[in-house]
Amino acid sequence: SVAELFAKDIGWTISDCQKLVPDFDMLPEEIRLILANMMFNMGINRMSKFQRLLAAIEERSWSKAADEMLDSKWATQVPARSGRLVARMRALA
Repeated sequence: SVAELFAKDIGWTISDCQKLVPDFDMLPEEIRLILANMMFNMGINRMSKFQRLLAAIEERSWSKAADEMLDSKWATQVPARSGRLVARMRALA
């Protein structure tokens, strides 16, 4: 069913987030949701190129993370999605 396929996709998305961000499970829920949204959209290969974003997440610098999200090709390719996610990240700063 569609629900089963979606559940599998979400499982893979979370697993990929955990691979990319070792302490993913310790992050605030809103940060986990933002990263999972980005991972679902891009996949681990493209998401792994966001080294400055990942460093900002590791530093718990949400404002810097938002800046790094905006400073990307992704932000121009999906402006509505990126705008929503950046606003959510900034709200935590």
